[in-house]
Amino acid sequence: MSIEVNGGCLCGGVRFTARLSARTLRVCACTQCLRQNSGPWFDLPDVQSVTFDGPVAIYVSSPGHRRGFCATCGSTLYWQRGEQLPALSHGALDDKSGFALTDFEFQDTRPDAYRVVATTEEPQ
Repeated sequence: MSIEVNGGCLCGGVRFTARLSARTLRVCACTQCLRQNSGPWFDLPDVQSVTFDGPVAIYVSSPGHRRGFCATCGSTLYWQRGEQLPALSHGALDDKSGFALTDFEFQDTRPDAYRVVATTEEPQ
């Protein structure tokens, strides 16, 4: 089963439609993600296909790694390693509900202010 999601940038100049294999959410707190996003990066790692409508600018952040963004408003749209399908920005989705956090990468480099608070409730 695949899930269709839609999203885009802040100014509306770039839109996308993607198919996901799961509603999983990954967080990254590496130094590059923190600088790019002014905080941890939340992405959708289970992309099966994606189409973009509008001009996507590319920044090569390190060898073999690209970050796609809107050249007009600067909204980050995805992160991509090599020729793999891109991991889409959770924040760029039209509907951000129904995703489960499954992975937190680079927890050791996250700022102290971004500590995870324990809870007894299941995520909604």
